Amino acid sequence: IIFSNVAPAMLWFLFLFLLFFHDVVGVSAVNIPSNTSSLSLSREASGNSSSGCAAPENSRLPISLIVVAGVRDMPALGPALQSWCRNGLLAVVNETLALVNTARQGEEASEVHAVLLRHGFALVGRGGTISVGTAVHSLVRRSTQPFVLFLEKDFVLTQPLPVLLTTITEGLTLLRAARADILRLRSRPFPGYPMIRKAAIVNKRLTYLDCWKAMYDSFAELRSREGRVFGYPCAGGILPESRSVHWICTSSRHCSWSNNPVLFPKAFWERWMSATVGKCRTSSNRRLGNLCFEVLRARAESRRRAPGYTVALADPGLFTHSDPVKYPLKTGANETNPQPTFSELISF
Repeated sequence: IIFSNVAPAMLWFLFLFLLFFHDVVGVSAVNIPSNTSSLSLSREASGNSSSGCAAPENSRLPISLIVVAGVRDMPALGPALQSWCRNGLLAVVNETLALVNTARQGEEASEVHAVLLRHGFALVGRGGTISVGTAVHSLVRRSTQPFVLFLEKDFVLTQPLPVLLTTITEGLTLLRAARADILRLRSRPFPGYPMIRKAAIVNKRLTYLDCWKAMYDSFAELRSREGRVFGYPCAGGILPESRSVHWICTSSRHCSWSNNPVLFPKAFWERWMSATVGKCRTSSNRRLGNLCFEVLRARAESRRRAPGYTVALADPGLFTHSDPVKYPLKTGANETNPQPTFSELISF
C-alpha cells in the first residue's frame, strides 16, 4: 500500500527532475559534436547570443560575421562554432550570416542549418553549389553593418575574448584611419595546415609568397630586412606604443586575396572585389572552380602596374585552420604538430 502511494509521486518527481536537467544542460552546453546525427533539429533560432556565448556589456562591434560552409562540413564547423562561442566572437558582433553549399541541388542540409540557427545565424541562399567568391559576394550584399568579418567553416578562434577585442578594435582603428584596407587575422603561432594552395603561384611568379613570410619572421626583422615589402606606414602614431597586439602592413601586390580570415569595410568589397565575382561566372573561367576567385585576384594583383590596396597582418592573430576530414593528420599547429617550414610551405 505504501509503495502504491509513494511510487507515483516518486515517478513524477523523477520526471520533473529529468525534464529540468535536460533543459539546463541542453541550453547551456556549447560543445558541438562532430556526429551530427545526435543533434536535435527541433530547436529554433535563438537570436545572436546562444547561451555560453556571453561577452561584456557595451562590447558590440559594428561587424557582420559571414560564414561559408558546406552540408558535409560538420566535423570542421562544429569545433569552429564552439570556439567562436566560447571565446565570445558570436556575442560581440552585431550580425551573423551564413551560406551553406550543398553538393547537389536539393541535398539535405537541415543538420548544418539547425546548428547555425541555434547559434543565431541568419541563413542566406537556396542551396546548390557556388564558389567561395560568389558566396562571399552574396553575404556581403546582405550584410547591414559597415564592416565584414569573413570566415570559412574550418577556422577555429584560438585567442580568448580580451585578445579578440583588442585585435578587432585596433584593427577597426587602422581601417577607419585608412592605414589599411583589409586585415588578415590568421594566427601566427598556430596557422594550421595548409598555409597556401596552388592558386598562390600565378604565371610562375612567387611575389605573392612575400605575405607568408610574416608567418615565420618577426615583424621587426621583416621591416629591417625587407622594408620595400613591409615598410608601409601602419600602426605608428594612432595605436599605443606598448600593446600586446602588433601590426605590419604591405601591399596587395605582395599579399593578394586568399580565403583566409579577413576583416574589411563593406565598401572595400564593392570597390575591389565585386568585378572579379562576375568574371568567375564566365565560361572561360568556370574551369577554375572554387579556386577561381583566388586565382583571378592573384593574377590581377601581381601585375606590376596594377593598383594595390594595403593589407595589415596581426600578431599574434586569431584563427587557426583546422579541417579533420581533409587533413586528418594535420588539423592545426600545436606542440605535437608544429607549424610547417617555409620550404614545406612552397612545395606542392
